[in-house]
Amino acid sequence: MSSINIQTLLDKRKKIGNLENKKVNDREIVRFVQEISDNFKTEVKELKLFYSNQEKLNFVIIEALDHIKTPTEPIKAKREYFAGLIKVLALEIKKDPSVNKYFITDLLSTKERWTPLRKIVIAARIQQLKNAKIVRKKGRYDLSAVKSTLYGKTVIESLGFKGRYMLKRDEYDQFKTKVNEMGFELPEEIEPTTAEMYFESM
Repeated sequence: MSSINIQTLLDKRKKIGNLENKKVNDREIVRFVQEISDNFKTEVKELKLFYSNQEKLNFVIIEALDHIKTPTEPIKAKREYFAGLIKVLALEIKKDPSVNKYFITDLLSTKERWTPLRKIVIAARIQQLKNAKIVRKKGRYDLSAVKSTLYGKTVIESLGFKGRYMLKRDEYDQFKTKVNEMGFELPEEIEPTTAEMYFESM
């Protein structure tokens, strides 16, 4: 990889501009991503191993180029590109924490340099579970918001409630015990009765 190759990539990146606000020829994008992959083989290969969001993959690979500040120094540029990948992915998680589901953390943990990103992904999963509300409805517990989170779904399925999110009292107690053991306290709401809703509207 030479500094000329890197500068060429950065020049092409400028021509493409804002990927999210501009329609770019798909073939042009595929060719460009291949060029980037040829120059940053290890980084892109590792990314593809643990990141499964195919719709955003090319975007991430291209956007990381914006973080290269020293194209004339190939070794430094390689480090900057790698740091760029982490920054782009971290920003995606910040914008929408639910994208944490696209990361395979077991594979992330096999490469020490990806540790910062792995911590960000895990933090997003924990926060998502903590923010999920449980609604009590006539003696049953609606865990649909919990089930939509990766960790919540894992806990529910580990208790044998696969495919269900409405739990009876005893089932909910099992769930609550498990979640408490993990160190979480989830917010609980009680759905108002018809009479309460009537008086509140007056």
